[in-house]
Amino acid sequence: MNSLGMLGSTGNYAYLSRDERRAVLEAAVDAAEGVPVIAGWVPRTPMASSTARRSSRDKYA
Repeated sequence: MNSLGMLGSTGNYAYLSRDERRAVLEAAVDAAEGVPVIAGWVPRTPMASSTARRSSRDKYA
């Protein structure tokens, strides 16, 4: 396996809270055992986009 894609642009991800999306991504990274995890990012508002970007940068930069 080359990578895992999580929280893509289809499905129920849009109805998850920020904390729930974070938990999904953290569980995926833990389970991936070194395989890159690609986080889907399709925010519904400009504010959600900015918040998600800052959160990702702060956690993984």
